[in-house]
Amino acid sequence: MHTMSLVRPALRFAALTALAVGGLLGATGAKAQLACNLRSVQPVLFGAYNPLSANPLDAQSSITVRCTGLGIGIMRIQMGPGLAGTVGNRQMQQGSYRLSYGLYTNNARTTAWGDGTAGTSAVVRLVFTGLEFTQQIYGRIPPAQNMPVGPYSDQLIVQLDF
Repeated sequence: MHTMSLVRPALRFAALTALAVGGLLGATGAKAQLACNLRSVQPVLFGAYNPLSANPLDAQSSITVRCTGLGIGIMRIQMGPGLAGTVGNRQMQQGSYRLSYGLYTNNARTTAWGDGTAGTSAVVRLVFTGLEFTQQIYGRIPPAQNMPVGPYSDQLIVQLDF
């Protein structure tokens, strides 16, 4: 008889930083100001993780950004390192136990989302006045991690630069 334990991980975006400074020169030569802010950040909720499964556990979430003012610009959206201290090896934590996971910029989960270091990439988007957009976040917990049952979590900083 086998006993199956399920781990319930969740990834929350608790600390948010929105840097909104930028602009272009208009036709009159005056500097136009464009400001962008995070409107919503949804947690990545993985649900129950089965350490005996040979398959990864995937989840999806999103952030929504709204731009106001005047102008157009290029925005870079970065994900901070979280509790593990590195974007290249993300970990959720429950006490002293750590569960590895990854965040990705694409549904295929082939491009790790971070700050451009440790093999990760930031998301780059064209933004302009009145634009509100939703950027998907794709998460994955690799299979076969033998961890105790319980809630695992991590907190990240989402940074907007332009």
